[in-house]
Amino acid sequence: ASGLVATGRADTLDALDWIGVARGGDDKGGGGLPLRRIDVSADRLLLLGAAYPDTRLQVAPEAGGSGVQLQGPALAGSVHVPEADGAAITGRFDRVHWQTAGVPTQAPTAADTASGSDVDPAKVPPLSLEVADFRYGGAPLGTASLRTEPVAGGLRIVRLQTRAPAHRLDVHGDWTGRGAAARTHVVLDIDSDDFGALIAGFGYGGQLSRATSPSP
Repeated sequence: ASGLVATGRADTLDALDWIGVARGGDDKGGGGLPLRRIDVSADRLLLLGAAYPDTRLQVAPEAGGSGVQLQGPALAGSVHVPEADGAAITGRFDRVHWQTAGVPTQAPTAADTASGSDVDPAKVPPLSLEVADFRYGGAPLGTASLRTEPVAGGLRIVRLQTRAPAHRLDVHGDWTGRGAAARTHVVLDIDSDDFGALIAGFGYGGQLSRATSPSP
Protein backbone atom coordinates (compact mmCIF):
# COMPACT_ATOMS: atom_id res chain seq x y z
CA ALA A 1 0.00 0.00 0.00
CA SER A 2 2.89 2.39 0.62
CA GLY A 3 4.38 2.00 -2.87
CA LEU A 4 6.39 -0.16 -5.23
CA VAL A 5 9.10 -2.56 -4.06
CA ALA A 6 10.82 -4.86 -6.57
CA THR A 7 13.47 -7.40 -5.62
CA GLY A 8 14.89 -10.56 -7.15
CA ARG A 9 17.36 -11.95 -9.66
CA ALA A 10 17.23 -12.24 -13.45
CA ASP A 11 19.33 -13.86 -16.14
CA THR A 12 19.22 -10.62 -18.18
CA LEU A 13 18.10 -7.17 -17.08
CA ASP A 14 17.76 -3.92 -19.04
CA ALA A 15 18.90 -1.15 -16.72
CA LEU A 16 17.18 1.65 -18.64
CA ASP A 17 13.82 -0.09 -18.38
CA TRP A 18 14.09 -0.30 -14.61
CA ILE A 19 15.41 3.23 -14.28
CA GLY A 20 12.38 4.26 -16.38
CA VAL A 21 10.15 2.55 -13.82
CA ALA A 22 11.80 4.68 -11.17
CA ARG A 23 11.22 7.91 -13.10
CA GLY A 24 7.57 7.09 -13.80
CA GLY A 25 6.82 5.53 -10.46
CA ASP A 26 6.60 8.67 -8.34
CA ASP A 27 3.09 9.59 -7.30
CA LYS A 28 2.15 12.95 -8.84
CA GLY A 29 -1.58 12.54 -8.65
CA GLY A 30 -1.83 10.32 -11.70
CA GLY A 31 -2.73 7.21 -9.74
CA GLY A 32 0.72 5.61 -10.03
CA LEU A 33 2.49 3.89 -7.18
CA PRO A 34 5.28 5.87 -5.52
CA LEU A 35 8.66 4.16 -5.72
CA ARG A 36 9.98 2.70 -2.49
CA ARG A 37 12.84 0.47 -3.59
CA ILE A 38 14.21 -1.60 -6.48
CA ASP A 39 16.93 -4.14 -5.70
CA VAL A 40 17.54 -6.59 -8.55
CA SER A 41 20.64 -8.58 -9.48
CA ALA A 42 21.36 -9.86 -12.97
CA ASP A 43 23.72 -12.36 -14.50
CA ARG A 44 23.97 -9.90 -17.40
CA LEU A 45 22.91 -6.27 -17.00
CA LEU A 46 22.31 -4.42 -20.29
CA LEU A 47 22.99 -0.70 -20.53
CA LEU A 48 23.22 1.36 -23.75
CA GLY A 49 24.39 -1.50 -25.92
CA ALA A 50 26.86 -3.02 -23.45
CA ALA A 51 26.51 -6.08 -21.22
CA TYR A 52 27.94 -6.25 -17.69
CA PRO A 53 28.20 -9.55 -15.80
CA ASP A 54 26.88 -10.29 -12.31
CA THR A 55 25.66 -6.75 -11.55
CA ARG A 56 23.32 -5.49 -8.84
CA LEU A 57 20.93 -2.59 -9.58
CA GLN A 58 19.45 -0.65 -6.67
CA VAL A 59 17.07 2.30 -7.07
CA ALA A 60 15.55 4.40 -4.28
CA PRO A 61 13.94 7.85 -4.03
CA GLU A 62 16.11 10.81 -3.07
CA ALA A 63 15.77 14.59 -3.14
CA GLY A 64 14.75 15.76 -6.61
CA GLY A 65 14.61 12.33 -8.19
CA SER A 66 15.91 8.80 -7.75
CA GLY A 67 19.30 7.45 -6.74
CA VAL A 68 20.72 4.48 -8.62
CA GLN A 69 23.53 2.26 -7.33
CA LEU A 70 25.26 -0.20 -9.67
CA GLN A 71 27.70 -2.75 -8.34
CA GLY A 72 29.53 -5.49 -10.23
CA PRO A 73 32.99 -6.54 -11.38
CA ALA A 74 32.73 -4.49 -14.60
CA LEU A 75 30.37 -1.69 -13.51
CA ALA A 76 30.32 0.21 -10.23
CA GLY A 77 29.01 3.67 -9.45
CA SER A 78 26.12 5.90 -8.48
CA VAL A 79 23.71 7.89 -10.63
CA HIS A 80 21.11 10.58 -9.92
CA VAL A 81 18.00 10.40 -12.12
CA PRO A 82 16.13 13.73 -11.84
CA GLU A 83 12.36 14.09 -11.78
CA ALA A 84 12.41 17.15 -14.07
CA ASP A 85 11.89 16.44 -17.76
CA GLY A 86 14.94 17.31 -19.84
CA ALA A 87 17.29 17.44 -16.87
CA ALA A 88 20.56 15.52 -17.22
CA ILE A 89 21.21 12.21 -15.55
CA THR A 90 24.42 12.70 -13.57
CA GLY A 91 26.73 10.05 -12.21
CA ARG A 92 30.16 9.04 -11.02
CA PHE A 93 31.61 5.58 -11.55
CA ASP A 94 34.58 3.83 -10.02
CA ARG A 95 34.73 1.58 -13.11
CA VAL A 96 33.01 1.04 -16.43
CA HIS A 97 34.46 -1.90 -18.39
CA TRP A 98 32.49 -1.72 -21.62
CA GLN A 99 32.03 -4.94 -23.60
CA THR A 100 30.10 -4.99 -26.86
CA ALA A 101 29.50 -7.68 -29.45
CA GLY A 102 32.43 -6.24 -31.42
CA VAL A 103 35.00 -6.68 -28.66
CA PRO A 104 33.79 -9.50 -26.38
CA THR A 105 35.76 -11.34 -23.74
CA GLN A 106 33.48 -14.28 -24.50
CA ALA A 107 31.09 -15.21 -27.29
CA PRO A 108 28.25 -12.63 -27.53
CA THR A 109 24.76 -13.82 -26.69
CA ALA A 110 21.52 -12.96 -28.45
CA ALA A 111 20.79 -10.59 -25.58
CA ASP A 112 24.02 -8.68 -26.25
CA THR A 113 23.12 -8.19 -29.91
CA ALA A 114 19.56 -7.18 -29.10
CA SER A 115 20.71 -4.71 -26.46
CA GLY A 116 22.64 -2.76 -29.09
CA SER A 117 20.07 -2.82 -31.91
CA ASP A 118 17.02 -2.08 -29.75
CA VAL A 119 18.32 1.05 -28.04
CA ASP A 120 16.44 4.16 -29.18
CA PRO A 121 18.84 7.10 -28.73
CA ALA A 122 15.92 9.54 -28.89
CA LYS A 123 14.71 8.13 -25.56
CA VAL A 124 18.06 8.43 -23.79
CA PRO A 125 17.99 11.47 -21.45
CA PRO A 126 20.91 13.92 -21.42
CA LEU A 127 23.91 12.36 -19.69
CA SER A 128 26.67 13.90 -17.58
CA LEU A 129 28.96 11.11 -16.36
CA GLU A 130 32.45 10.82 -14.89
CA VAL A 131 34.38 7.54 -14.78
CA ALA A 132 37.58 6.82 -12.84
CA ASP A 133 38.47 3.59 -14.70
CA PHE A 134 37.06 3.26 -18.22
CA ARG A 135 37.93 0.30 -20.44
CA TYR A 136 36.63 -0.47 -23.91
CA GLY A 137 37.13 -4.15 -24.70
CA GLY A 138 40.75 -4.80 -23.78
CA ALA A 139 41.85 -1.16 -24.03
CA PRO A 140 42.43 0.65 -20.70
CA LEU A 141 41.46 4.27 -21.39
CA GLY A 142 41.84 5.76 -17.92
CA THR A 143 39.47 8.47 -16.73
CA ALA A 144 36.47 9.37 -18.88
CA SER A 145 34.00 12.25 -19.10
CA LEU A 146 30.76 12.07 -21.11
CA ARG A 147 28.28 14.82 -21.98
CA THR A 148 25.29 14.31 -24.31
CA GLU A 149 22.23 16.29 -25.36
CA PRO A 150 19.05 15.34 -27.25
CA VAL A 151 18.61 16.13 -30.96
CA ALA A 152 15.80 15.29 -33.39
CA GLY A 153 15.58 11.50 -33.60
CA GLY A 154 18.56 10.79 -31.36
CA LEU A 155 21.32 12.26 -29.26
CA ARG A 156 24.47 14.32 -29.69
CA ILE A 157 27.74 13.37 -28.05
CA VAL A 158 28.88 16.82 -27.01
CA ARG A 159 32.03 15.38 -25.46
CA LEU A 160 33.49 12.00 -24.73
CA GLN A 161 36.98 12.47 -23.39
CA THR A 162 39.33 9.80 -22.01
CA ARG A 163 42.74 10.27 -20.46
CA ALA A 164 45.29 7.53 -19.73
CA PRO A 165 49.09 7.70 -19.48
CA ALA A 166 49.52 6.18 -22.95
CA HIS A 167 46.26 7.11 -24.72
CA ARG A 168 44.16 10.26 -25.02
CA LEU A 169 40.84 10.25 -26.93
CA ASP A 170 38.36 13.01 -27.75
CA VAL A 171 35.06 12.17 -29.42
CA HIS A 172 32.02 14.17 -30.55
CA GLY A 173 29.20 13.40 -32.95
CA ASP A 174 25.60 12.21 -33.35
CA TRP A 175 23.68 8.95 -32.92
CA THR A 176 20.22 8.80 -34.51
CA GLY A 177 17.69 6.12 -35.44
CA ARG A 178 17.50 2.54 -34.23
CA GLY A 179 17.85 -0.96 -35.65
CA ALA A 180 18.39 -0.97 -39.41
CA ALA A 181 17.80 2.81 -39.49
CA ALA A 182 20.51 3.57 -36.91
CA ARG A 183 23.13 6.09 -38.02
CA THR A 184 26.23 7.21 -36.16
CA HIS A 185 28.53 10.05 -37.19
CA VAL A 186 31.47 10.78 -34.92
CA VAL A 187 34.75 12.65 -35.04
CA LEU A 188 37.54 10.91 -33.14
CA ASP A 189 40.87 12.48 -32.21
CA ILE A 190 43.49 10.03 -30.90
CA ASP A 191 46.83 10.86 -29.30
CA SER A 192 48.55 7.58 -28.40
CA ASP A 193 52.05 6.57 -27.38
CA ASP A 194 51.38 3.00 -28.59
CA PHE A 195 48.77 2.98 -31.34
CA GLY A 196 49.28 -0.73 -32.01
CA ALA A 197 48.44 -1.66 -28.42
CA LEU A 198 45.39 0.62 -28.51
CA ILE A 199 44.06 -0.95 -31.71
CA ALA A 200 44.70 -4.44 -30.31
CA GLY A 201 42.73 -3.51 -27.21
CA PHE A 202 39.83 -2.48 -29.44
CA GLY A 203 39.87 -5.96 -30.96
CA TYR A 204 41.60 -5.13 -34.26
CA GLY A 205 45.08 -6.44 -33.52
CA GLY A 206 47.07 -7.55 -36.57
CA GLN A 207 44.94 -5.64 -39.06
CA LEU A 208 47.43 -2.77 -39.19
CA SER A 209 50.66 -4.39 -40.37
CA ARG A 210 52.79 -1.46 -41.54
CA ALA A 211 52.63 2.31 -41.64
CA THR A 212 54.99 5.14 -42.40
CA SER A 213 55.28 8.51 -40.78
CA PRO A 214 55.26 11.67 -42.91
CA SER A 215 58.60 13.29 -43.49
CA PRO A 216 59.47 16.20 -41.19
